[in-house]
Amino acid sequence: MSEKKKGPYKQTGNIAVDMVAACINHYEKQGRKVAYIRLDFIHWTMFKGYVLEQIPAYDLSNGEIEFDDVIVTQGSSLQVKPLYHELVADGKPKVYLMN
Repeated sequence: MSEKKKGPYKQTGNIAVDMVAACINHYEKQGRKVAYIRLDFIHWTMFKGYVLEQIPAYDLSNGEIEFDDVIVTQGSSLQVKPLYHELVADGKPKVYLMN
């Protein structure tokens, strides 16, 4: 599942896959890259099911799926939103402000 698709994504009908693809596309259009995406339990199950349907021999032993060079994994059981993401650090120093 790691080969990068060219052009816009075509919707799959699987809401979890389409959410992940939309997140990746959104930041790609801004010139940024997503490093990790964490899905809640229901969406992780749907995403994992789609991957195993497409590639039955896919190795899920480490609990991660590489999708267009982005690591997709199951989030915390306390996760409220369906999708959390982290962007790749751009190498710029971070400035922390204190009150």
